[in-house]
Amino acid sequence: MHAVRRDGFGHDGFGHDGFEHDGFGHNGFGHNGLRHKGFSIAVEHPTQWVDGGENMVRDLVEVMTHPRITNECLRHLVRSRKRLVSGQYHLPDGRGCLMFVLTEPLREWQICDKAGLTAFFGRERGIAGWPGHVAAKDSPEYQPAKWLVRLVDGQICERVRARYGRACELFDYDLVVGVAAQILWQREPDRLPTKLRWQLAGS
Repeated sequence: MHAVRRDGFGHDGFGHDGFEHDGFGHNGFGHNGLRHKGFSIAVEHPTQWVDGGENMVRDLVEVMTHPRITNECLRHLVRSRKRLVSGQYHLPDGRGCLMFVLTEPLREWQICDKAGLTAFFGRERGIAGWPGHVAAKDSPEYQPAKWLVRLVDGQICERVRARYGRACELFDYDLVVGVAAQILWQREPDRLPTKLRWQLAGS
């Protein structure tokens, strides 16, 4: 469901595609949005104008829709934009990286180091030493989080560049918060602050 926004002429603000539109006829997800795992994401950010940007958004959606990541986690991330840092999992003053801040509401599941990251997102299969064994760090479920952490930390190696292309140089936390806000908007549009709903509708 999407929130209904009426204009001064009594129209409901929805176009034929079923999405909320702004006063210029644009829907809330943009004309060139990406759809992944049932969410339509389109943010006004430089990473989306170059190659690799869509992979970045897909990985963010994968992380933010993990079964343990709640809507409260996403709301907390959006509210904590100024606390996000790069290069460290967390600092003594309470600031931290994407994974640290995102999982803060989960308490005992909060990610504070690499081992916590692997335990949270990785999924081991089989028995170590036996054929078919897949370590948690090598599991498909772990890869989006793994590469995003390297990106956030500025570890732009050849493999990171192969995944995210030229978008690596344009990444910042505004993209992260924008994706989180749009996922929240689609899950529970009536709970977002009014100002943020209008900003998203005009994106």
